[in-house]
Amino acid sequence: MTPKALGLTLLGALQKRQDAPCQDYCPFDTMTIDIAPTEIVVEQPIRVTGYFPANGPFTLAPNVVATITGAPGVIDTVLTVDSVEYETNTITVCPTQPTDTVTVTTSEPSATASCVPSPPVCATVLPVACASLSSTNGLALVPLVPLCTDALGVLGTEGTATCLAAKIDLDTTGASIVACLNAALSGVCITTLPQACLDIPTASAADLPGKVEACTVALGPFAVGAAAECLATATTNPLNVLSCLRTSIGLGDGSDACTTQVPTSGTTDTTPPTTVTTPTSTSCVPTATGPAPSVCATGLPKACTELGSLNGLEILPALAGCTVALGPFAVGNVVTCLATTAIDGSTVGQNIVTCLSDALKGQCITELPGSCLKLRTETGLGLIPDVAECALSLGPFAVGVALSCLSTSQITTTSTGVGIVDCLETALGLRSSTSPGGDGDAACTTTSTPPAPTCEVKLPPECSNLSLKNGLALVVDLPICAVALGVFGVGNAAACLATSAVTLSTAGVAIVKCLEDAFKSQCPKALPAACTNLANDNAGELVVDIPVCIVALGPYAVGTALSCLSTSVGSGQTIVQCLKNAFGISG
Repeated sequence: MTPKALGLTLLGALQKRQDAPCQDYCPFDTMTIDIAPTEIVVEQPIRVTGYFPANGPFTLAPNVVATITGAPGVIDTVLTVDSVEYETNTITVCPTQPTDTVTVTTSEPSATASCVPSPPVCATVLPVACASLSSTNGLALVPLVPLCTDALGVLGTEGTATCLAAKIDLDTTGASIVACLNAALSGVCITTLPQACLDIPTASAADLPGKVEACTVALGPFAVGAAAECLATATTNPLNVLSCLRTSIGLGDGSDACTTQVPTSGTTDTTPPTTVTTPTSTSCVPTATGPAPSVCATGLPKACTELGSLNGLEILPALAGCTVALGPFAVGNVVTCLATTAIDGSTVGQNIVTCLSDALKGQCITELPGSCLKLRTETGLGLIPDVAECALSLGPFAVGVALSCLSTSQITTTSTGVGIVDCLETALGLRSSTSPGGDGDAACTTTSTPPAPTCEVKLPPECSNLSLKNGLALVVDLPICAVALGVFGVGNAAACLATSAVTLSTAGVAIVKCLEDAFKSQCPKALPAACTNLANDNAGELVVDIPVCIVALGPYAVGTALSCLSTSVGSGQTIVQCLKNAFGISG
């Protein structure tokens, strides 16, 4: 008897049960059928990145070992390890005639992957664009409702759509729409992260901001609170964003998540799903103790390699860009390669590229330029202009992986210069310091990072008064604070005042602290011209110009610095020196 015949017999018995008495036991014993085992496949992406000083085996996971070849050098790649398990399923039927117990087993596993889905998690908080409807009434709601629809994204349900489709007239209240949405919110649920979020860890540096934005939109009402904080750090820590999101939303750690990919061929790897910790970049790369390592130029900046596609007089306008990109290395034979006097209608751009490559072969460095090393003491959006300066100082060394370390698109309010310097030293195979002497074993020296400078700050009343408000009431006052800050309302301070981050649970006290911390971490490194000009003022001019200096100092015109700004201190030169001492400015 085959499984097909048994199936027909069982169906007949079930049909008979509806119109005739049937015994509630099996008079002829039972028959079992082992159906094809279900193949459960979990694909585990593993990102391997870091500087590897020597060849040899490297353990990625239990029973999974890769071999490093071509060292020393930098590796940045994503590998996929398949974990396969089999789940055996057995059904029991009640034969309608005497038979022996028969077991029929299919030798090949089923081609259908199986998994245990995570329990659904339902939204509890409306997006800001929806919650803010409560403060608006009448026809003013018309342009705001589509913004709420967009904020809910693909997670909007029939219930939320009904709330937002109601006809709006003069008597419509935003509070009634919000109440309707809150009631429908229990039906907005997910069991796993959207694909847009799953794409973040494997995205390139250039694509990361767009991927994070797509994930934010796809999450809709779930992109709030702790989940929003996960997304805020996604561009600087993309490898951990998925675990952060799953934990904050309540989807578990992802180990039981269903996979949508089913391999077409079986594998023999039975390694269970595992979380793999890959090597991380550090500022200290173990090497044999001895002279400081050096690295020599092997590439050219993009502005120079592009000369290879140009010929004749069209090369002339492109030479300046290459010269700037080479920075301090545009000297000697390098300058000769870029001489405009040698360009005519028959000049071949590729010859210039070859000339530059040959001229730079002897250019080597043993440490990062000073403009790069100083990044260690900087944080946040203030890094952006200084990272650009570092890139220019590196010249032909700012290529490949090193150039990706200097991508400003990944810099956020939580970025640290230490991470950028570590990335550069790892990519180039440099150390900021070495251990002298020794027995030849690998040695590293810990370089202490000086504490970040701090100073006194005082916010304008329009900003300090934010501590008295909470929730959506802050949305109106944040732009007023930004105006009061003037030219100081940029960078980290602007991030503190982003209205898009305000939710019902946002505390004004937290925003005030964010602003104070932002200014304290970016103390003045030089006095504004309105203050340095005081050095040339006489007593009468000081009375007029001191208030101008106070305005120029903005939130830093407080405490010791403010006490300097008085004619009783002495001459203009004395006032300027007093200000420099207050801010720790040398010179």
